[in-house]
Amino acid sequence: MAGLYSVAYDTKSVTPSLTQLDDFLDWVAPERGGGTLKPRDLLTIALSFRAIDIIAGAVSRMPFGVFRGDTDVTEEATPRYWKDLNYKLCASLLVFNAAYCLKETNTFGHNTRWRFLVAPNMRPDIDLVTGKLTGFHYGSQAIDDYEKSLLWWWWPNILAEVGPGTGPVNAALGDATLIKYLTDFASAYFLRGGFPVTLLFQDGPINPKDQDRLESFWNALVAGAKRAFRFILLSRKLTVEKIGSSIKETIAPELYDQSARNVAIAFGIPLSVLMSDAANYATALEDHVRLYSETVLPIHDRMTEVWNEMVYEPQGLILKPLPRQLEVMQQNELQKAQALSQLVGGKAIMTVDEARAMLEMEPMLIEAAPVAPPVAVAPDRDDTIEEDGAAEKDWQRFERKARNALVAGKSASVTFASDVLLASEVDTTRARLRMCRTPEDIKAVFSMRSIPSDRNDDIVALIGVIDELKAMRDEDASRRTNDPV
Repeated sequence: MAGLYSVAYDTKSVTPSLTQLDDFLDWVAPERGGGTLKPRDLLTIALSFRAIDIIAGAVSRMPFGVFRGDTDVTEEATPRYWKDLNYKLCASLLVFNAAYCLKETNTFGHNTRWRFLVAPNMRPDIDLVTGKLTGFHYGSQAIDDYEKSLLWWWWPNILAEVGPGTGPVNAALGDATLIKYLTDFASAYFLRGGFPVTLLFQDGPINPKDQDRLESFWNALVAGAKRAFRFILLSRKLTVEKIGSSIKETIAPELYDQSARNVAIAFGIPLSVLMSDAANYATALEDHVRLYSETVLPIHDRMTEVWNEMVYEPQGLILKPLPRQLEVMQQNELQKAQALSQLVGGKAIMTVDEARAMLEMEPMLIEAAPVAPPVAVAPDRDDTIEEDGAAEKDWQRFERKARNALVAGKSASVTFASDVLLASEVDTTRARLRMCRTPEDIKAVFSMRSIPSDRNDDIVALIGVIDELKAMRDEDASRRTNDPV
């Protein structure tokens, strides 16, 4: 459009005919420059492409796990190129309101691979009488056994029982079209050398020689050639009339901003995320949480349902999304925990394992768990330490008295009076001392004084067994001594 469009008419005419003017306007604004874009054209517009890329990228990077009961089998049960496949499926669902992938295996039924199919090339076969789905064609080829080999996702349809519904691209198409044409106008403006659409009028008829000279001059001027500023001598007056708007008048920032806002609304993306102009960190975090909770997670859940129903559940497996492992979700939980902690005066509001459970992590092992430092507890009475010392001294006196009685040939079960020992503890110890035969037996009784009294019979029996063993050992030693060599 950098050239000069010439309107030739005879010398008797004062103005060009309507047909000639219509041809000129068609040349200025051809029909191919108007109309509505197709959904796939949104992939060529920076703003809408970025919206699709943000959502599809977030869905493909969602943490997940595949489980057989409580056993994690994620590594062996995840298809190859999982992230790339889910990105394509999600982007296709956003752009075409439908997404498809086909199960392919080798001749032996192994080495399973999921092949991404282009949605516009897929045609669902619907019975016009019953309205039910009967099959699929990919191009001209029918898909065999589609119920087992084909996975498909359709945007929810509220206008028909079968088939894709109306998705975000349809809602954003008008505003994305305006953004594209605002950009195209600026490009065309500079392709014309920065000149607006202009009409040249020359007073009176113009001969072919002057017309050629004028066209050559104007084309060189618009094209920026070095000879554009040479002088040109015209025999008649030349009038220049600009039509249309200049680039400053047409590229209105408010139009672009409003269209960008509408595109963000259609895709469910906070404008601060799409345009990267969040005011502060807190706002950015809140907007990213909204993006995941209101847009990414619902789409991911729809896709997960199909994977589970068609692929994993028949194998006794289940695919689970793990959004709490996302850094943005962890930061959000941390902020909420900090706010709650402030409400309770900075005290801990959960245990370590509760915090790990929120992050979908296993409980901490006992040997790996940090040991809490001992907490000093104030005694109920000031004389607690003195009482403990007095009790230990009485136990020592009790043991000496029992040993002395045994050495004197008496029973070790002696009476003992104490102001700090419990009578039940003294009685239990006396019952155990009744079977003692050696000072070692007495020492063993006092070392086990913390054992409950209901174990007394066991201890007495044990002492009896020890005595029998000792008697047998002494008898054997005596026999060996008396035997002749």
